[in-house]
Amino acid sequence: MPVVEQKFFYRETVPYFIHTMALMNRKSGSFTTILPGGGGKVRAKREIIVEVTGRKTGFIPLNEESLKDVIKGDGTGTIDFKIKLQYTYLDEKYRPTPFKGDTYLVRANFEGTEQDRKMLTLRVHHIDGPRKTRCEEVVDTIITELEKNHQKTR
Repeated sequence: MPVVEQKFFYRETVPYFIHTMALMNRKSGSFTTILPGGGGKVRAKREIIVEVTGRKTGFIPLNEESLKDVIKGDGTGTIDFKIKLQYTYLDEKYRPTPFKGDTYLVRANFEGTEQDRKMLTLRVHHIDGPRKTRCEEVVDTIITELEKNHQKTR
């Protein structure tokens, strides 16, 4: 059962969505968190790794090179992604130090036709890790990237 399910009216195409997910791959940002083992608060880096289902046999990395194999058609359907968040912080000697990341399954379901308003349903399920990032934040990141890329194409 998904931890978070959110529905949105969606104006763009399915390939646009997949392309936006590929652009998210390897993006990073910083956030404040508590160190594993209760070592106090630190400013940490969060890097996004995006994978997509590949021929229903598992997940493959989603990037600019793999897009042509992933994007097929337009319209309705369901696409599954795996989003891995890798975390690092700088230790007292300013060395990047990794700690356990989070992994999420994201299901994107597209309903409607080109003439109608399309509906995008995002279901996000946390499957591994310390939950340093909430499922709602994963959804918010996807929607923010869709809007940002929409503005760039206008």
